[in-house]
Amino acid sequence: MISLLLLLAILAACFSLYYVKSETPIYVWGYRNYWEKYWRFGELLAQHPYEALRDLRVSFRQRDYNASPIVPLVPFYFLFERSRAAYITLLTVLYLVPTVLLSTWYVRRTLNRHYRVDDKWLLFFGLYALCFPPYWQPTLRGYPDIVGMIPLLLAVIGTDHLSLATQQTARKMLSIGVLLWLCFLFRRWYAYSVVTFVVTLSLQALYDLYDIRKDHTALRQASVAVLINTQLLVLPIIALSLVFQHALLRRILDTDYADIYDAYQLDYLQHIINLYNYFGPLVLALAAVGASGVIFAPRLRRSIMFCTINAVMLFGIFVRTQKFYEQHYLPLGLWLYALSCIGFLLLATTLGKGLRQTMFVLISSTLLISSFLAVFVLKDARTVFWAPNHQSLPISYAQYSDYRRLVLDLDKLLAASIDKVSVFASSEIMSDSLLLAMSTDSQRAHIQSPSQVDKRDRLGLNAFQSRYALVAAPEQTHLRRGSQTVITIPAEQLLQQRGIGAAYIRLPDRYLLERGVTAYIYQKVR
Repeated sequence: MISLLLLLAILAACFSLYYVKSETPIYVWGYRNYWEKYWRFGELLAQHPYEALRDLRVSFRQRDYNASPIVPLVPFYFLFERSRAAYITLLTVLYLVPTVLLSTWYVRRTLNRHYRVDDKWLLFFGLYALCFPPYWQPTLRGYPDIVGMIPLLLAVIGTDHLSLATQQTARKMLSIGVLLWLCFLFRRWYAYSVVTFVVTLSLQALYDLYDIRKDHTALRQASVAVLINTQLLVLPIIALSLVFQHALLRRILDTDYADIYDAYQLDYLQHIINLYNYFGPLVLALAAVGASGVIFAPRLRRSIMFCTINAVMLFGIFVRTQKFYEQHYLPLGLWLYALSCIGFLLLATTLGKGLRQTMFVLISSTLLISSFLAVFVLKDARTVFWAPNHQSLPISYAQYSDYRRLVLDLDKLLAASIDKVSVFASSEIMSDSLLLAMSTDSQRAHIQSPSQVDKRDRLGLNAFQSRYALVAAPEQTHLRRGSQTVITIPAEQLLQQRGIGAAYIRLPDRYLLERGVTAYIYQKVR
């Protein structure tokens, strides 16, 4: 077991290092957010440890993006400092590898109750988890959200085949509640998974009550057990949230996220298309086969229903608020991984034992590895039609030299003054986040971040007080049309030299960016 863990860690670390070394070092928005938190907290801890601990406490209590996911990584900062490669490798080894092992353990534990999962299948399920793109995509992009999968998987394993309708120890139910709270602590959006998890357990308990409805004594005892177990499960979630995150909890209860995230919303059909593109036909087809086991594999019915209800409910309630981004797919990926493993096994059992089943496993392994390569390595993966249609190739900026020239020219304009530049663009091609990512700490003081999302940010006036403005043509946005007019209207007026733009002149240089986009610097003259 230790040898297997070491091998997984080495393979994962090697791929992470290869991936980061292949990138152009420009990281924007969420790709940079927690990486910067990691090294800034490390620097603060090294210089002012008491202040760092106070900041950590405030972070837990109040901030939407608290520092808890990077706390286990911080000791390694003193070895690797600001290294991006080290940060991504740490996420992979400390968070992704345990998630792979726990996912494999969960599937083996579930299937072992009804089928003999030998070493061949254990190795296959482990390979599948290791090559499962939804685990890698947010991790390689710098999101630490996969840390929440560790307590979630431990809670799932702890409740595997557990019924709230039977007497459980208080210690066990409270421990599972603590694990579910940890998911929420690490990243607040795990609240959706916590809710669906508790609701699914409750639905299974109701089914168990229905099953014994004619035995009134047993029904009464089981009903009391459901009530007590549910209270013990929910108690630590609520209590720990109130103790450690009361300010955040109050803000969550007072905020209509569906309204302020309206710009991040899609129509329901597009949500379905995104789901298909992200997971790909192979995983979804196998998950469908696994879900059909409710009919064809009655011995697995309880586990299949648990995974299926969680997956369907999680997708349904999340898309009511906003669209899924790659980090949000992690818990949904767990349920689809488990269902597709069941699908693999159900298909294999129809082939009987021996050579045909072994060939099936080998062919399936080839399909999984090729899917992984299609997502992360192959620039042209059209022939790998069974792979997800959502590539996460290493970040690349072919026009990097012009980006560097732009930053250097801004530095010449701003270095010896207190003037600022506002960036009226909001995409991965050009944004204030991109400019901040390429700037030194001293240069960042001169960058004014404007409002970006209409409903969330409103129109801020500080951006119009800067002496310089940076604009891209065509106008750059990253959300649905009409939701970022606080960016597009000023950008349009600057480019056309009318309205607000009449108060600026365009400086002579132009900068050729990605995908034919051109950037210009404007100077305010009145």
